[in-house]
Amino acid sequence: MRHWCAEDLAAWLNDLHLPSGYADRIRAAGLDGQTLVTMDREALANILGITHEEHLTVIREHIRRFLRNERTNSPRPAVLTPRQQTGGSRALKAVPSLKFDRLHNHLTSHHHPGPPPFVPSIALPAPLHKTRRSSSAGPKLLRDAAAAHSQLTSANASVEGSSFACPDSPRINRRVSRTGVGVGV
Repeated sequence: MRHWCAEDLAAWLNDLHLPSGYADRIRAAGLDGQTLVTMDREALANILGITHEEHLTVIREHIRRFLRNERTNSPRPAVLTPRQQTGGSRALKAVPSLKFDRLHNHLTSHHHPGPPPFVPSIALPAPLHKTRRSSSAGPKLLRDAAAAHSQLTSANASVEGSSFACPDSPRINRRVSRTGVGVGV
């Protein structure tokens, strides 16, 4: 960024999706990258006429990122500046994109674990029909359950509709409903 000319800076501002008037003012002032990196918010507002606070913040933040990246030599996406595309120097220069910077900052400032470690399969128990049980145990349990159910059903049918004294309170008569649950009369 320090070696950029006014055209490079204008293209950079357009890449930041800022109003094209800012790029025109940079060209008119003949501002270069070395001068831009030394400008504070007030100088940007006075010399370039940038008064929108959010635009000032975006420009200053991207300048800070460029300077920080120059010091740390962090990898940046490389693109040709417009001057280089028209036949100037063929060296690549780093031009940030707002989306890349946000993603890069998010990924480097938060812990993002990698994929979960490989977990080998665990053998599941065999199905019940393959276990070593007596072959008559299942049908016998089923017959016993069916017999108990039929006994309860017949007992409920014989009691249904009759009144009797509640054992907890001799003064309350209760009727047994079809389901066998006591209902107050």
